[in-house]
Amino acid sequence: DLMQAVDQAELQKHIGRVSLLVTADLGIIVPRIPVLVDEQLPESQFRIDVEGVPVEQDALDPNQMALRADVAHVDSSGVPLRREPKTDTLPVEHTPAKALTGAGTEHRAPGELLALRVHAALTRYAPRLVGIQETRHFLGRMEQEYSELVKEVLRTTPIPRIADVLRRLLEEGIPIRHTRLVLEALAEWSEREQNVALLTEYVRSGLKRQICHRHANTEGIVSALVVERESEDVMRGAVRDSDAGPYLALEDRQSEAMLSQIRQVLSNAEPGQTRPILLTSMDVRRFVRGFLTRNGVDLAVLSYQDLASDFTIRPAGSVTLPHGSNSGLLE
Repeated sequence: DLMQAVDQAELQKHIGRVSLLVTADLGIIVPRIPVLVDEQLPESQFRIDVEGVPVEQDALDPNQMALRADVAHVDSSGVPLRREPKTDTLPVEHTPAKALTGAGTEHRAPGELLALRVHAALTRYAPRLVGIQETRHFLGRMEQEYSELVKEVLRTTPIPRIADVLRRLLEEGIPIRHTRLVLEALAEWSEREQNVALLTEYVRSGLKRQICHRHANTEGIVSALVVERESEDVMRGAVRDSDAGPYLALEDRQSEAMLSQIRQVLSNAEPGQTRPILLTSMDVRRFVRGFLTRNGVDLAVLSYQDLASDFTIRPAGSVTLPHGSNSGLLE
């Protein structure tokens, strides 16, 4: 079974490597991740817990290896295959896999695949790894070199508020490793902007080069799906307050129109093509992002203040919403 097929010491090494990758990419400190055997799990299944809560459970066939190769290349060899979307690999049985790897095709063993799933979970749940203690550590790293900047930030911004901003950045995959830029934006805006959601928008503006780089192709081009100005007005009129905070509450037909237009553009994207972003105004950006997340659409939403002059914006289409009565029903 999976427990016997995966060497725990090797798995721990693979997990250590992906933890370092997450640290290098996002700028967070990843605590040591223990590997435990759960006799209650079905055979060949694994589970990933974050803060003691399961966030993923799946099966992994220990008798298979996973190839990273062009489908046509493997298919021409006569080896039966299927693509595994969560790891973008081609699982095949050990025997034919060894023949293909002997020809120079890269493969991954079950332990490496488990580590990839841990990497994805760490990236997705990175905000859960940042609290007050981690924020103090974040500031402590900067004190020797930028002591005056840290003092200025702490003069106007309580540590829990800084932690909230950092978590909001990480929720949208924005690295916090560029600490000087984050602190400079906080020093400039924290005293003037008391709303932490809007403060985060201004911090994003300070990180605009890094944000654009994250979504640009090798030529510095960011593909953007642009929300029409009139549609932004519709969205502004559809923001509703609740105990959990304001949210975008479009009418059913407006929701359907927006989601269908976005999904159409995403479905037409060529394999390997840089994924487009959705571009809208700063005041509605976070509400649009929340709306898409609630509807299962994983798409970066940028404001015009997130755009850096170093990059070229290439329109990939537009989003137009019909006018309506804005009944305010939560999606």
